[in-house]
Amino acid sequence: MERDEQKYNEVFIYETLDSLTKLEALAGSFESAHALSHGEVDEIFRMLHTIKGSSSMMSYPHITRISHLLENIFSKIRDQGVGILDSEHQKELYDLTLEAIDFIRSECTNSGKSESSDNHFDLLVLKINSFISVISNDTINNEDLTDKKCRKLNNFSMMSAPLYLKIRFEPDTGMEEVRALLLIHALSSYNFPFHYYPDQLEANTESRNFIIKNGFFLSTDSREHLEQILPVLSQYSSIRSYKIIENTKTDLVPDSSLQNSFVRVSIDELDDISTQIDFLRKSCRDCSSTITDLLDKLQASVMELRQTSLSPLILKMEHLVHDMSEKLHKDIRLESSGCDIEVDKPVADSLMVSFMHIIRNAVTHGIEDSADDRTASGKPAQGCIQINAVTTPGELTIAISDDGRGIDEEKVLAKALERGIIKNAHKNYSSAEIANLLTLPGFSTNKTVDEYSGRGVGLDVVKKGMEDHGGRLDITSVPGKGTTILLHFPL
Repeated sequence: MERDEQKYNEVFIYETLDSLTKLEALAGSFESAHALSHGEVDEIFRMLHTIKGSSSMMSYPHITRISHLLENIFSKIRDQGVGILDSEHQKELYDLTLEAIDFIRSECTNSGKSESSDNHFDLLVLKINSFISVISNDTINNEDLTDKKCRKLNNFSMMSAPLYLKIRFEPDTGMEEVRALLLIHALSSYNFPFHYYPDQLEANTESRNFIIKNGFFLSTDSREHLEQILPVLSQYSSIRSYKIIENTKTDLVPDSSLQNSFVRVSIDELDDISTQIDFLRKSCRDCSSTITDLLDKLQASVMELRQTSLSPLILKMEHLVHDMSEKLHKDIRLESSGCDIEVDKPVADSLMVSFMHIIRNAVTHGIEDSADDRTASGKPAQGCIQINAVTTPGELTIAISDDGRGIDEEKVLAKALERGIIKNAHKNYSSAEIANLLTLPGFSTNKTVDEYSGRGVGLDVVKKGMEDHGGRLDITSVPGKGTTILLHFPL
């Protein structure tokens, strides 16, 4: 049973991280175009809705709450259009969405057990709620909401909504009908109609027995409203469980967006299949050419399944550049090409780490500190970082370059002399030799340690990652013009 739960959790995390990558891409297009199409808003809404539902099922309450709040925002945009946001609020929504993506990703990575999670969660909820209140001009009139919004059902068969909730209370809690009535009063503050059964809840023995035997039923006019009820249920310790049930009496059309034609397979399982294919091939030396060809094709298919494109990595780097630019008060854009190139999953994982360190160095050390510094050097005010990937026979080459100030070779030599790495700073070192000093463990020219640099953990990690995969690292730099780092991977 524990193994099954672990499998389900792995699938949840994989699919959630996959959805977050897609959300990042849509958020990026929103920032660049300052607009979202109706289809894009619908897609964002569906992804948030899926994350909310699956996280609730897998007991990730923080993810459920954050995705629910974001869903509220995009629900309003879907109903009223992006035009309800001015340029300032568009930027704030973009920043808020990225922060939420970071939080959810962290929750997935740490299985919802991060020590700082609660504080970050509370702050993020406050930010999102504040944003909702700022962009919302709606006022909810709570007066007599129970009479206006709560519709009692004289017969359960009248519950014609496509979906409804079946709620079970903890056994032996007593007064089930009163607990149901308290829940109804709590839900009456919502500005949408809902239905419930049994309808007679005031100290009614018949209703109590029905609830004990069959459960308490709630429905609303839409799935979205039904989902808004779920966070309230978690606040009641007397509620043991709830289940969303499809009403088969209605002509509910399944949402094709919820159907998935993909099966998630871990890289370890693919490796195991590949090993077994190799064993079969060795055992079939005397087999017919037909069988050998089939094994070759099967092996090729398995290798293809291990491939992943560079696009998700580029999206994460766009996210990183945006966050660092905001915090360091620099105006920087990221350009890329070759994103559709596919690499082996372990190589992609290594590249993720390498990209992160190189981009951090480019933003902190490479791009000038101010727009004035750049314009004084005859450069555009906005800095630029480029990631360009190309394949040649037998090799993948990725160039990461910036148009910043380049490597300060004198500063690097002085630091190397200070640390005893070199004995003579006046020796005629080549630019390649000086650049290679930056790949030594613990080497940093920063005098202070901050969130992004100063600990000397960077290019040494990149170099080791390249060597682990049989690759190599080249660094070229032109003072005042910028730096380019080439990553070479064998294919």
